[in-house]
Amino acid sequence: MKNYRKTIDKLNSAMVRDYRCVNLKTNWISIDLPKLTKNQLIYIVQQYSWFPRNIVGFLGNSKAVANRYNVSWLEVVNELSRNICEELGSDTKGISHYNLLKDGLREELSIDIECEPRSATYAFLSYLYSQKENSEVIAGATYACESSAVPELVVVKRVLDRLSVLSNGRELSRDGILQKFFDKHLGKWEPGHEQGLLKAYEIYIKKQHQLEDFEHGFRSMLTEMDLWWYGMYSESFAF
Repeated sequence: MKNYRKTIDKLNSAMVRDYRCVNLKTNWISIDLPKLTKNQLIYIVQQYSWFPRNIVGFLGNSKAVANRYNVSWLEVVNELSRNICEELGSDTKGISHYNLLKDGLREELSIDIECEPRSATYAFLSYLYSQKENSEVIAGATYACESSAVPELVVVKRVLDRLSVLSNGRELSRDGILQKFFDKHLGKWEPGHEQGLLKAYEIYIKKQHQLEDFEHGFRSMLTEMDLWWYGMYSESFAF
């Protein structure tokens, strides 16, 4: 238990120190936000939307790996099932989190996020669905998604506030769908997902080789996220 918690603390510190995408001060888009055009920001939002659109598929794959390789990882399977149900609308009257985002962008910013994934996004999605390794590796990758969700969404919220200023002359409405989407994710949903997985994995990940595999999965996911965010930033200059 002590080694597990020590590993988690080390990885969460490394996340904001070593990976630019989840830090407002180092994320390429966040740094250049005042300089980016409306079309660039729309492109970035459209491409980013592919991640929440596919998160249920990734969590389902993680659950399948846990079932396949470790049939005794019941608490992990149960927690991932809970996360998936919540993503699909168990706490939002059957409206999925992705559809909340989609509807909010359409109603408040007139953005249609139905688009093709471009090169950087396609590569990131390919990575997500390539995760077929042992359950400790995919556990680390899954935990990376959940522990990075709050700082990542802070960056996304900043992008949408800027887009709202350019489109509507003000930041997102406090009473709008998008503000409620972020309030729920930042205040309840994502912290709950992270803590739930943290406790579930702690039951099973105890040995040194398990911790090493977990760290490998965690760092690999954040490396891919860095590549994806830099790719979206670079590609936006074509628009």
